[in-house]
Amino acid sequence: MLFKTTEESVREYEEFKNHFKEQTGETVLEIEFAELRADKSVYRSLGIQTESWQDSTWGLIVFAEGSIYYFTSTRENYLARLMRSVKNNTKESVVNFSGLKELTFCFPKKTFFSFFNAESKRTLNSSFIDSNGKRQFFKLITSSSAFEIWKKLTSYK
Repeated sequence: MLFKTTEESVREYEEFKNHFKEQTGETVLEIEFAELRADKSVYRSLGIQTESWQDSTWGLIVFAEGSIYYFTSTRENYLARLMRSVKNNTKESVVNFSGLKELTFCFPKKTFFSFFNAESKRTLNSSFIDSNGKRQFFKLITSSSAFEIWKKLTSYK
């Protein structure tokens, strides 16, 4: 079957919430699907494991009881996986956004041609100070309005 039933989706969401609580000790209140785009040094600073070819990861912004997280589960490239005996090489990463030093979110600068870019209304530019004192930058492309997500992200501070 190509599409999941409502019961299957609800069951998977409940399984995710339980898995997340086991990992972090926090209860999931809400999730938002998002893509995080960054270079390798930013991924290393965030503690996200990626493949060598990746410059973006799909994941969830998780609004929990006391913190905001980014959860991603990266999988090995399909062709590389065919060459190995292990069928599923999944790497989960959970980043506590609330624990990042001087984390900021802002909107991309608007230009005359911004209306050509469909992502512009769903994009947040972000930065934080890493453990070496260097400012790191990344983008979040959300599945819904960036403004609505920005309000939620900034209300946790």
